[in-house]
Amino acid sequence: MKFDGDIDEIIRNAPAGEKRPERQKDRLSYTQGLYQFDLTQVTSEITAPNGTIRIEREHELEIEVSTAAIRQQGQRAANGEPHEYPSLVEGKIGEAVAWVRGA
Repeated sequence: MKFDGDIDEIIRNAPAGEKRPERQKDRLSYTQGLYQFDLTQVTSEITAPNGTIRIEREHELEIEVSTAAIRQQGQRAANGEPHEYPSLVEGKIGEAVAWVRGA
């Protein structure tokens, strides 16, 4: 959903205790064939009501598939031609799911 407003204003006006913490991102990106992988570690400082600060770390994995390849294989599928659409979409995603489950 597109939002045309000022997100910073919403954050500034959020009730106390609901403001988003500052987030520091450390991103590693690489490309393999038709896929781009972005692995990000997000570090946040969370201040508790009693004033103590704790550090939280989350890891995010994004997998992007070449739009041109998706369109090309999708068009071939729509035209009844031989295509690699399912393996293009499911291939690396299946590998990533297996990798994450093993982590």
